[in-house]
Amino acid sequence: MERDRKEFYKRFVKSSLLAGESDRPLLLDGGKHHFMIPMTYVTPSYLAVQRFAVVSALTNLGNSVSIFLHDNNILAHKHPRRMSLKRTKVSLSSHVEDIVDEIMLLLVVLGANLTNVKIIRSSDAWATISQNKADFFAFYELLGEVKLEKMVEEEGKFYSAAYHAIQKPFDMYFANNCARLSKVVEDNPDFIIAPADRAEVYKYIRSKMLVLHNGGDDDNIVPALCHTKQLANLQHKDSWPSCNMSLGEIGDIVGKARLAVSERANVSSAFVAPMSEFLQETSLLKKPVQTPKNPSDAELAEGIHTILNAITCKARDCTTESTKEVLVNAKFDFQEVRTILASKTMLKTLLYCNGELTNSEIARKLGLQLSNVSTYINKMRKLSLVTTDTKPKIKFSRLIIDVDALMKNEDSNTKEHNNF
Repeated sequence: MERDRKEFYKRFVKSSLLAGESDRPLLLDGGKHHFMIPMTYVTPSYLAVQRFAVVSALTNLGNSVSIFLHDNNILAHKHPRRMSLKRTKVSLSSHVEDIVDEIMLLLVVLGANLTNVKIIRSSDAWATISQNKADFFAFYELLGEVKLEKMVEEEGKFYSAAYHAIQKPFDMYFANNCARLSKVVEDNPDFIIAPADRAEVYKYIRSKMLVLHNGGDDDNIVPALCHTKQLANLQHKDSWPSCNMSLGEIGDIVGKARLAVSERANVSSAFVAPMSEFLQETSLLKKPVQTPKNPSDAELAEGIHTILNAITCKARDCTTESTKEVLVNAKFDFQEVRTILASKTMLKTLLYCNGELTNSEIARKLGLQLSNVSTYINKMRKLSLVTTDTKPKIKFSRLIIDVDALMKNEDSNTKEHNNF
């Protein structure tokens, strides 16, 4: 079964990621690589789901994936649709934390191997580069090489061309130097994963970077480029078909997007069909979604809704776990607890499990990778050292220590030991 699952992931990656002739052999060589995905996460849309499914497949094949999250421009988007409940008082920092938690929730639902996932905030990268004059000048040298008309031709149709004209060169510059500039990754990525409609722009920037590095440091290798399959843009005003939307809401967007017959066929074949297979493989769907060759607006909306609704239902399952504190089993091996808590890092993590901090907030305070903190907390959950409080409806987001039950169990174990 495990071998069959890995073979499926290989097929899924092979069909989902495309690369140029020179880079394709490396992409398909079967090795374990480091991928970076630059993205502004706006809403849990069909576009985001496509990328996160690719992340799941890649990480389950042993690859590492760094999500380069453009948190610095999230306020430029209106995004009312969330997987989780909004906080009553929203600050910029708490909003970013909610987005990070939501990304992690989607990755959990899609079965990603979180130990191979890292999220890097672009605001941190900007802060680092702005404090380093050499990097600051080197980045502006790259900007001096690119032509504005090449950067904004496609962006002006749907997005702000102004910040994308700077954002994409910044993506490539940071990717080429992230091992030095970031505290959470040890090596530069082998690949940048771009959306299909922006692949040519990233390719153009990469060519300029290669010119700049020609004759320079041979060890400073610009990452190769691959991209996801092209998906027609199902956007109406500020909305895309997203998780938590009803069939009627998705149908309204599909109808008002006024897609051509070929565009509807594209979404059906490049999103609905492969995601149907993916969700069946990961047991989120029991039967395949119907994918007509030339679907009507209603048929396409129904297919998209079936995919997104399956993910939404699983997310709700993850976020509505019992909030009852887990009592320590009387037969529990307290010595195992002592062994695990001998780690200073785990002890520090435990001290922050006060019921007020999310996993990502704990990771930031301790300067640790989120995947490591999640692993520590999961171990402590299994040992009943901590348990989950589901507010604000994010799995593993808030934790409380059941100290009383733990101490009772220690007394019980001590008595049992003395009886022997």
